[in-house]
Amino acid sequence: MAATAATLKFPLGTDNRSREHSLPEGTARQIINLDVTRDGGLLCRNGGRQVNSAACHSLFAHPSGNYVLLVSDGSLCRMSADESLTVITSVAGPVTYAELNGDIFWSDGSSIGRVQADGTVAPWGLATPAVPPLTVVSGGALPAATYHIAMTALHVATGIESGAAEPTTVTLTAAGNILATAPSASASFKFAFYLTPPNGESGELRRVATVDPGASVTLATVTPDGPRLQSLLAVKPYPSTRLLTYRGRLLGASGDTVWYTSERSPHWLFPATGFYSFESAVRMLGAAEDGLYVGLADRTYYLQGGHPGEMTQRLVSTVGAVAGGGEPLPTDAFQGQAGFPTRQCAWWDVDGFLCIGKPGGVIVRPHGGRFSAGTAATAANSYYARDGLRQLISILGSDDPLTGPMQATDS
Repeated sequence: MAATAATLKFPLGTDNRSREHSLPEGTARQIINLDVTRDGGLLCRNGGRQVNSAACHSLFAHPSGNYVLLVSDGSLCRMSADESLTVITSVAGPVTYAELNGDIFWSDGSSIGRVQADGTVAPWGLATPAVPPLTVVSGGALPAATYHIAMTALHVATGIESGAAEPTTVTLTAAGNILATAPSASASFKFAFYLTPPNGESGELRRVATVDPGASVTLATVTPDGPRLQSLLAVKPYPSTRLLTYRGRLLGASGDTVWYTSERSPHWLFPATGFYSFESAVRMLGAAEDGLYVGLADRTYYLQGGHPGEMTQRLVSTVGAVAGGGEPLPTDAFQGQAGFPTRQCAWWDVDGFLCIGKPGGVIVRPHGGRFSAGTAATAANSYYARDGLRQLISILGSDDPLTGPMQATDS
């Protein structure tokens, strides 16, 4: 009796590497427009409908399901549940995203931004302002001593505070006051001034005044219980080609560097210490439960540890990664696998194989070497679950992810 589509079983999925006339049992040469169930059965793939006629890329769904971010005709847009598009800003190319505490942080490699959980746009980090010129006035309330003064910018609507540049040092030879004028800026900002106690150190800087842009302020008293400056020498995060969240921090890949934000705030990056450097450009960045995978063109590293500043680095593969990838996988069972009890990530290597990065720096090829997507320069993955199916949908492209030939696959 001839087999029918209803009785055929392919629990091992697609095999395009074995000889065509000697495929292992449980595999198929091609499976097109069909879904493979956990036991290898076949289901007709659901159809779709067009919701936007323009060329789109860089899709990211908010975990709440309230909106989707995407790039359409060169603009980053928010698509609401009613499928209407709202333009956020123009972007230079593909966009990478990371979600932290309900907010979506994004970068196109040359700029950065943030979309809050409710879909409103907000800044991601603020530029670090320089301390304005200071004037000493004699006969004031500050005793003769040496003082350090720092200043930060504050975003009124969100409460974000910028980093502070190197403090300015002023020495009073007699009792006096210190006068300053805040920089000009829009009404969306205020400026906070910090002052040390007499002959104090920069680590003792405390806020003594908050003023409007362009306003003058007299620094005449030290406030012992004022907020302590926590962003000294911090800068806003760098534009990046890859972003991810790990242990409450944001991390990004910029050239040959992986940077990470402060544990106190995702808006602060301490450039003197908050980074790891590699031999060449970082092409893939992913996180497992206990560390980070970093893919270069010809090798892959694992940085193991819970605190980015205390990780140990080791080489885990002499095979490089396709640019993109590293997307997180859910912690429950995955199609065709025994289950992912902890955080893991997925990417494509330069040999065309799908890789799963497990805790401890263990890399698994779930297809067992049976399927290769071939040569690709870029990759994007998305986890998709419906009706009991769990799939990783991948789009692989040429050097130009917007115009080059692309192919889609699911695992």
